Amino acid sequence: MADPSSSQQGALQPNRNWHAKRDAVVEGQAVDLPEIGSFNLYKITPPLKERTELDAWVDQVEKILRSHKLHNLINNKIPWPVVDDPNGDKWYTLSLQVRTWISSSIDNELMQEINARGNSVDFADELLAEIKKHMKGE
Repeated sequence: MADPSSSQQGALQPNRNWHAKRDAVVEGQAVDLPEIGSFNLYKITPPLKERTELDAWVDQVEKILRSHKLHNLINNKIPWPVVDDPNGDKWYTLSLQVRTWISSSIDNELMQEINARGNSVDFADELLAEIKKHMKGE
């Protein structure tokens, strides 16, 4: 009869590396999104206004969105889904919702300046990228 402790020693150890899961790269922004209406995003106060506040504000945005599995929507290095993707409509709706939330969490004058730049800011990742460029003087 086999020793039960020897079979446990040869078994794989459970993976407890949550940092690896957090940092996992996904194939597209539509992967692993929450259901529409299953979360609430509250305005960040005070709203972003000054360049010196940018890093802390972006960190706060990322943490809030990560807690709702929405963080990939602001990463412009992750591709958008193709138009006929089964999760495409969900991605589209959630990206617009996150974009609206981001715009409500920055100063109105700053939002006007970003819109005046003339670049596309229709989706969440576009708006965040444009905010970063504008605040860094690019």
